[in-house]
Amino acid sequence: VAAVLLGVFTLFTAIAVGSYFFTWKQDASLLSEPSLLESDVPVHNASSKLGFRWGHFLVTRSFGLAALGIVALLVAWTLSRAFPKLRIRLGKWFVYALTGTFLGSWILALISRIAGWDTLFGSGLGGRAGAGVVDSCVNLVGTIVTSLALLALAGLWFYFITGGFRP
Repeated sequence: VAAVLLGVFTLFTAIAVGSYFFTWKQDASLLSEPSLLESDVPVHNASSKLGFRWGHFLVTRSFGLAALGIVALLVAWTLSRAFPKLRIRLGKWFVYALTGTFLGSWILALISRIAGWDTLFGSGLGGRAGAGVVDSCVNLVGTIVTSLALLALAGLWFYFITGGFRP
């Protein structure tokens, strides 16, 4: 039962986030709509009004495109519960997906800042969480040092997840 419920939530999240990437502009005006939940208010997100809000939270307010890391984590969790014989190492997935989501958000926010895409998806490619971290780092040490630090972090992350790191 838990695997089925988790699977439904995972599918809902995947559809909400995926649809948000394509419909965020059409649905942006709904954020200020006080009657969002009324039946005559149309929404373009494939997961409807709740999916729009969930997608907005994960993409715009949180991680941007890197929200796909959360979807990947949910898929791994669902598969581990639905098919225990697969022996999915959920602890590894949890660490890799979450650290990759945060790091991806920061890198995408820096790319958005440099390319001038700060309004894409409402708050740039990296979402508000990524933009907040990158803006603070750029303010403290500048764009070049921030870029080099993120490049180093990305290198360490790839080294870690490919098995180069053995504690």
